[in-house]
Amino acid sequence: MTRPRIYQLFLRVFGNPRSTNAWAGDIETNGCGRFSSVDHRAVRYLRELGITHVWLTGVIRHATVTSHPGLPGDDPDVVKGRAGSPYAIKDYYDVHPDLADDPSRRRDEFRALLDRLHDGGLTVLLDFVPNHVSRAYAGTVFPERDFGRDDDTSVFFSPRNDFFHLVEPPGQRLHIRAPDHWRVPGTDGRFALEDGGGGRTPRATGNNQTSVVVGPQDWYETVKLNYGYNFVDNHCAFHPRPLLWDKMDAILAYWQQQGVDGFRCDFAHWVPVEFWSFVTTRARQRRPETYFLAEAYDDGHGNPLPGTPPGTSVERLITLGGFDAVYDHVSFNVTRQVASGVSWANDLDARRHPTLADRYCRYAENHDERRAASPVVPNGGPGDTGYGSPTAGLAASASLFLSSGAPLLFYAGQELGEDGAGNEGFGGEDGRTSIFDYWSPPLLRALHRAGYDVTSLPPGPRHVVQHYAQLIALAAEPVFSTSAKHVPLNPANQEHASFGDHGHWVHAFLRVTTTSAVLVAVNLHSTESQRTRIRIPREALREAFPGSARMLEARSRIGSASHVVMPLRQVSTEGLPVVLTPSSYEVFALTSS
Repeated sequence: MTRPRIYQLFLRVFGNPRSTNAWAGDIETNGCGRFSSVDHRAVRYLRELGITHVWLTGVIRHATVTSHPGLPGDDPDVVKGRAGSPYAIKDYYDVHPDLADDPSRRRDEFRALLDRLHDGGLTVLLDFVPNHVSRAYAGTVFPERDFGRDDDTSVFFSPRNDFFHLVEPPGQRLHIRAPDHWRVPGTDGRFALEDGGGGRTPRATGNNQTSVVVGPQDWYETVKLNYGYNFVDNHCAFHPRPLLWDKMDAILAYWQQQGVDGFRCDFAHWVPVEFWSFVTTRARQRRPETYFLAEAYDDGHGNPLPGTPPGTSVERLITLGGFDAVYDHVSFNVTRQVASGVSWANDLDARRHPTLADRYCRYAENHDERRAASPVVPNGGPGDTGYGSPTAGLAASASLFLSSGAPLLFYAGQELGEDGAGNEGFGGEDGRTSIFDYWSPPLLRALHRAGYDVTSLPPGPRHVVQHYAQLIALAAEPVFSTSAKHVPLNPANQEHASFGDHGHWVHAFLRVTTTSAVLVAVNLHSTESQRTRIRIPREALREAFPGSARMLEARSRIGSASHVVMPLRQVSTEGLPVVLTPSSYEVFALTSS
């Protein structure tokens, strides 16, 4: 199977031509990308970049303060930002009117986009957000299918309920405390549908919060969905099958009928693996090639995080839950903390599952994380720092993408060097492109204005995107696929100070197939060159070059014109000489004689 190269395309910002970028600006002021923004030129750009799958973010209708004909805006108390979070779904059977040139024809415009992407040979993924929905959920396409219509609101938990109801003490009222910087007209901290009146009992919040007082760190715009797992006492009630399971399966079936090829599943580890096994099986009975990617996390050592149902783990989401791949948050965290000075490159091969390594999707950024090119925060955690520059982000991507045969994930604008600068409003100045505000990232805007013609871009982003295209092409080769053997070389070299300060900054490894072998060396230091020798253990050389070979030839495939011929014995004792400029990588084709 072709190695998936997934491009997360956040429609609200992709193709938005407006450059106003006012703080907390509305849609008329700051503009918004449209379905039509992803035209045939954009599809060609994605194909030429080397993308195989497009994950469309923000398509399904979510809560927003913006009004459209027949679709009034939502209470700003339960909307983050003016645009609203795409992970606070308002109607699972509708698409977002912000994205349509004519909101009354929004579903037709979405289907036309699907056709363009499919005509370009691209596989289309949509977000599936199973753990929670908007507090203001109210469907207009199939209102009779709305969640909670038949709930028993007198109990906190029942496997026949869709929500968790905060019934003790009776008469409680929801109170929302938004961030201090976010005070907009119409907010009073209350929400009429959960004011404690008759039938309006407050519900548990999406991040497993059971208090009626929710604050800035809570997912206060969402309510938790109930899959038969009581997250308070860890009780599971899956027989008979909870009603919500079939409701969610019907949602997936609907989007499959529309032509969607797969789903990126949000916070999948907080939903029981038994549900995932059920729903992925049903989806593939309808369309066998349906692709499932899980956003899922553990503590970095394979142990479940609080709130994870018993028996559910990142690994079991693959082996039992039916996912094609899950997020490799462990490798991502290491590369970010190498940049911030907390971790070492030696740590990058520390957790490689012997059989599932190539099912852990590799990424250097996504919508939840700081942009790869955003500034380094010394000693910062993985969520607090970027890599410092576009080239540093590219080097980290090379380390992640070439050391595994797993699917690859890119966030729109990463390939241009977007750095997430700007205080958008709710999102603040945090090195991210806000998912809550109307905004226009400058390099994506330049790409749109250039008609998605890379040659018309300014030199900086043009060179960055060309280097990413080169990296993606490399990653698609068989030697970097799932069939290749991965041989870490840091353990054989880290005792030497010249090896990037004992392996602090240099990540080196072999990739070997029956017909080829390559050596990859990455310098993760953004300001210092590394002049080193990389030793390849004898057993690795014998596996790569069986027989009576005596000489090894290493020829650089990118960057420098380095060409070295050495006796195999000398390669294992003295090592191949390699010079790496700051934030760079080299790929050497190895042959023997």
